[in-house]
Amino acid sequence: MQKNGSGIDSSIVNHLFSKFITKSKGGTGLGLYISKNIIEAHGGKMWAKNNKDGKGSTFFFNLPLLIKKYTLRKCSISSSIVIHNQ
Repeated sequence: MQKNGSGIDSSIVNHLFSKFITKSKGGTGLGLYISKNIIEAHGGKMWAKNNKDGKGSTFFFNLPLLIKKYTLRKCSISSSIVIHNQ
């Protein structure tokens, strides 16, 4: 996500993802904290940087790619489908 405002205020940049940190008049300071915790709970990372041109900031996140392979096999005893992780 990229924003074109004034960027991350230098007084909060080191605590940006902590609880109740905000420079917004209407914000609670919980959105980035909650977002980062959800992403980290799924093995990812979240960070932010002020844009080099001095106009706004960019927020980044990554999540690991998880691909599970399944095989379908018909059970000979009950004739039901069973899914096996490989």
